[in-house]
Formats: sequence, C-alpha cells, structure tokens
Amino acid sequence: MRGYNSLLSLLLLFTLTGCIGGGSGGSDDATVEQENQNDDSDHVLGDCEIPLPPEVRQYTLDSPLPNSFDRDRTDDTTEADITRFHVAVMLPERCAEDRFPVVIESHGYSGSLDSEIDEDGSVAADTPHFPAIDELFATLPRHGYVGVSFDERGHGNSTPQNGGGYARIIAPRAETQDARYLLDWLYEQAPSLHIERQEDSGVARDINAGLIGYSYGGGYQFGLSQLDDRIDTIVPNGTWHSLLYSLLPGDAVKRSFTGLLCLLAETGNTVNTPAVARMCELMGPASLQANLIRTRADLIGAMEADGYTEAEVVELFDRHTRHLQRSAEQGQPWCQPGELGCSSNGDAFVPRSVPTLLLQQPGRAVQPDRCLLELGLLQAGCGRGCAGVDSVYRRRTHEPVGQSGRGQCQLWWPDRHRPDPELVRFSPQGRGVRRLSEHSIGMHFRG
Repeated sequence: MRGYNSLLSLLLLFTLTGCIGGGSGGSDDATVEQENQNDDSDHVLGDCEIPLPPEVRQYTLDSPLPNSFDRDRTDDTTEADITRFHVAVMLPERCAEDRFPVVIESHGYSGSLDSEIDEDGSVAADTPHFPAIDELFATLPRHGYVGVSFDERGHGNSTPQNGGGYARIIAPRAETQDARYLLDWLYEQAPSLHIERQEDSGVARDINAGLIGYSYGGGYQFGLSQLDDRIDTIVPNGTWHSLLYSLLPGDAVKRSFTGLLCLLAETGNTVNTPAVARMCELMGPASLQANLIRTRADLIGAMEADGYTEAEVVELFDRHTRHLQRSAEQGQPWCQPGELGCSSNGDAFVPRSVPTLLLQQPGRAVQPDRCLLELGLLQAGCGRGCAGVDSVYRRRTHEPVGQSGRGQCQLWWPDRHRPDPELVRFSPQGRGVRRLSEHSIGMHFRG
C-alpha cells in the first residue's frame, strides 16, 4: 500500500497537457506520437514490424551495505552483511534497438514500490494530490520511458525479515548508497532493459536518468542527485529541506505530525531503525507518554533514559539537504572516509547543479483542477520532449501565462544567488531549463 501524508503535502498534481492524455490541443493519438519522437531523429519508438509489448519485470538486488547500522540494538537473527531490496522495472513498447531514458521513483513513508503500467497513458484531471504522482509514473512507459520503482530499506518487501534493511529515514550513508547501487545495476543491465547509456558524458557508468517521488520519495532525490553525477533531473514533491525543523520547529514537538508518521509506520508495517522505533513508542498515537513530550529537551530526555544520545537522535533527521549545504559552506566533506557507507574521498563537498522542479500550493485547500501542469522539466532533463510545447509560468502570481483559469500552482526554486525574474520558461527542448542549472537549486530550497 501507499502512504499518503496530508500534513506533509504541498499541492501536487501533474497532467501532461499536450504530451500525455488529458491535455488540450490535439487527439491522444497525435500527442502520443509527438511524445515518442526523438529530439534529434525521425525514429518513432516501437517502429518495427512486431514490437514487444509493455512489460513489468521484478528483480531482487543485494546492496553491499549491511542491513543494520545499529547491530548493538537490532535482532541478531535478522542482521546481514548485505541489504536486499526489491525493484520493479516497467518497460515501454519497444523494438530490439530502442533505448529509452529511465525515470526512477521511490515511494512515500510507509509505502512500497509501484509495479503497474497505466492502460491508456493519461492522468485524470480530477486525481488529487499524491495519487496523481503515482498515476503519472504509471503512464511513463506509454510515452517512451523506462520506469523503475523500488522499496526503500524497511519498506514493502525490503524488511529485515526478508533480508532487507532497517529504515534510516533516507540516510546518505544508507538509503542513498542503496540507490547508487541501483544506478550501477541499471547501467550494467541497460542493454536488456533498453535503457539509454550516456557513454560520452564524461561521467562513469552514466545513464539518462531522472527521479520522481513525493514525501519520503521526494527526500531521497536531493541526496542522490547531489552525491551521484548520473542524475540528470529531479522532480521532488511535498518533501523536506530540514526534516529536523519539520519535526521540531522552534524546538517544539509537532505532535500531530510525528503521531501521524508513527501511525503510518505501524499500519504500513515499516521497520524503523531502533532509535526511530523508540521515538514512535514514546510519541505515537497509542502512547500515554506522548502528551508529556512537548519540547526537544523532553524528547532527548526520554530518549537518553533508554541509552540514546542527543547526537544519535539528531543525526537521523539532520543529515539531508541542510547537512550537505552546511558541509559546502564550511568546506568540509559530507562524511568521513572510513565511516560505514561513506562515499566521500575526504575532499570538501561541492554541490552540483541539477534541473529541479518543486511543486507546492501553500495555504490552500486541494483543488486539482487549479493545478494543471506539463512535466516539461522531466522531459527536458531526460533528453526527450514534446515538440512545440513551451510552458511559461509567472513567478510571483504563479499563473500560467495564456492559460486563464488554471493558475495558482506554485513552482518554487528559490536561489539566493540570482535575481528573482518575473518569468521563467520551461522548454521541453531544454533551452529554458538549462537556465535553472546555474546554481544548485535544491540546496537552497526552504521547505
């Protein structure tokens, strides 16, 4: 099942107008054919006498990292020197020589991988919020993308009882390294999975890859795109910049938020690392002690009584975008070589520029019909697109120019190093998108 968290949400709704069904300006057949046109050739995807039909393949991978980073506190019978996780690969209609960009999706907290291809390749305009992202991902194989979805540590079938890991809340030395191993595997399997390699990019073992996901599946994108040069574009939705601040704003415990997260973990059978599991015992909806834990000091005091240090607790929620940003500002490596899961060579962390689309609609009720977007950024970042479609959004009013009545969908990419332009252009051919790449946009997102 999927975990939908309304308290995390920023209004999220994608429809690929003019590119994937549900848009205006032409029939579905015409728009699909247009989407399937390669930017630099007349080749139509699946243009052979008998193309293979769309297909879903299931795989089990073994990340070389151990499934537990806390062996003094986890069950010896479930500990392993590797972490097994499950992957679904959704292939489009294809001919033997076809190669496609790959879009990698990860689920929300307490969720699991997606493994169904949409039947007609369209997203219903009235699908609200996070489910619309699931629908969007399911349509991608109908439009010339390989879709890859996987279970994070502690989720779905990737739990310790099945050889999987303990959830560490998208830790850069755990979940992010698992995802990097997935990228390695996709490169090795590229010929059989019809994935486009990028041999001349100057990046080792490179593939044409974008990321998409919401909430927990949005959080994984920032670290992965900053620590692995193979990621070409990201589309994070309803996620965090500082998870520590999200949980403890002003050092006050946001009890409704933490209670809901713990409830999702329980109902979704998420297996958390021991520190997070203990926090849920203390602050979950069934805890009689929850009302007594109102401040950061209260929480740390309760955790210290069980042998956890403040540093252990804080690290789990403060090792994401803000940690990478601080490392860059201080000229420090993001981790120390020799630490378990550390991929740094000891040099100061340098953020990389990644075309990024962040969506939100703060302070409003969810109104799907008021947030109709094209996914031009993802298409451009992956080198594909819809010919002749340019989407222009007004930065301050957030109303699409020339699309009366469809406004109020905010595209937010704050960047303190540049002026705030009145207009920003997303071009499916990539011209305007590259303007957004001059600075590390994701590193400056204040969520």
